[in-house]
Amino acid sequence: LWPPGRFPGSRVQAARLAAMLGTPEAIAEVGRHLETMADTMEDYKAFVAADMRFHQAVAAAAQNTLLADLLQTVRSLLRVWVERALNNADQAQRTLAEHQAVYDALIAGNRDQAAAAMNTHMDSAAKRLTSFLAAS
Repeated sequence: LWPPGRFPGSRVQAARLAAMLGTPEAIAEVGRHLETMADTMEDYKAFVAADMRFHQAVAAAAQNTLLADLLQTVRSLLRVWVERALNNADQAQRTLAEHQAVYDALIAGNRDQAAAAMNTHMDSAAKRLTSFLAAS
């Protein structure tokens, strides 16, 4: 099985393509999910749901059906992992900041920055889950 929170490079590639190909409307949709995350910082279940929708919106903005379908396929499994690993305000704040970096890069249309920000987020999420699993 792949590392927690990841499916080899797919989310990073989705961010890169979204920065290149995302329409203003598609990028705005990503932003709406980021706002929902910010508004639900103390409701982890709602926060995680918005987190998943954020990633789906990034994939949709990438305009790559195969990539979007791939990410959708693993969505349920990823959600369970994310719900388990995200269990305090510091983690929620860090996750929100990582998503904000991705969104900022999408707004700027900077594909390398978007990919780097998503890679940072995926690595951070994997470390949070690994730490959670080690403590369990």
